[in-house]
Amino acid sequence: ELEAAFKEAKRVLKQQKATLKAQLAQAIADGDTARVGSLRTQIAEIEAQLDALEAQEEAAEEALEAEEEKLEAQLESEEKALEEKEEELERQEEQLEEEEERLREEAEEAEERERERLEEETERVKEEAERIREEAD
Repeated sequence: ELEAAFKEAKRVLKQQKATLKAQLAQAIADGDTARVGSLRTQIAEIEAQLDALEAQEEAAEEALEAEEEKLEAQLESEEKALEEKEEELERQEEQLEEEEERLREEAEEAEERERERLEEETERVKEEAERIREEAD
């Protein structure tokens, strides 16, 4: 959009310059020195406008490039932060999985100890019951 505006402004100035050059050629052919001087001044002014327009266009392009670079740097920074956050979440997930596995193993060990205790208690009760029966006989 901006490029099109500069292009159109340059086209208009170049067209005016071409028209003035044609008039200058005619004024030279006619020997109209006053008109020749005036036309040369006008052509110089248009050339100055074209130069100024070029400078404005370059400045606008540089500003756009700087903004683009700024946005790219910001995007890179945000992507890096996101990657770091993802890595942190992955570490936390691994820690949670490790903790879950540790707790499961502890629960299984506790369950095994309780089963063994109950088996021992059952065996003791059976032996006590057997002893009482033997005494009763």
